[in-house]
Amino acid sequence: MPSTPSIDLGQTFQLDKLRDSDIPATARLLADSFADNPAYAFMHPRFGTRASDLTSFFERNLSWHMPVDLTWIARAASGEVVGTATPRHSDSNSGGHRRC
Repeated sequence: MPSTPSIDLGQTFQLDKLRDSDIPATARLLADSFADNPAYAFMHPRFGTRASDLTSFFERNLSWHMPVDLTWIARAASGEVVGTATPRHSDSNSGGHRRC
């Protein structure tokens, strides 16, 4: 019988639903993660302000996700936000149209 793959990262993470108070730290994490992504560099071409521009962009994006309550964050033992995920809303599809 095949075994389930597992990865030992040497630490455990706490998963929590995103709260308003988590938005700034989560936005900074996303901004740092995508700072050298070509698509985001194109959208925010000014290198000198890219970090703050992306942080603001992700703060707005995360705020828009709050009403559907689908965004999760991972916290290290220190409480620092180290990851985030937002699954697709069940009413969405690849065409952006609502299913009837």
